[in-house]
Amino acid sequence: DRPWGLQIDPSHRQPPYLNSDTFQPMFLFESLLDVCLFLLLVLFTRKYWNRVPYGTVFALYAALYAIGRLAIERIRIDHTTYVLGQRVEIWVSLVVLVVAGSAFAVLWRGRVRV
Repeated sequence: DRPWGLQIDPSHRQPPYLNSDTFQPMFLFESLLDVCLFLLLVLFTRKYWNRVPYGTVFALYAALYAIGRLAIERIRIDHTTYVLGQRVEIWVSLVVLVVAGSAFAVLWRGRVRV
């Protein structure tokens, strides 16, 4: 019932969603996440470009993307594999967040102070 709800033709709906009229446009949410991350990374690189070690921007991107994926995966309704009561995609995002966040923290501490 949201204004951005995406209508799917009844002939293309999959069980158990045969009675649903609209669906969340996950591709739109993913695109908005990507645009926001791009803008944040551009601002970050303009401010710290020559003062951070190689890999810092990528580590920041991976950590922020993992946070965004956690939010997106929480509202998905498609069928997937569950491990310990959570979607596999959520566990992968958590692992990427921990690894990338740790890498960013280590690299950030090694930045050149100006």
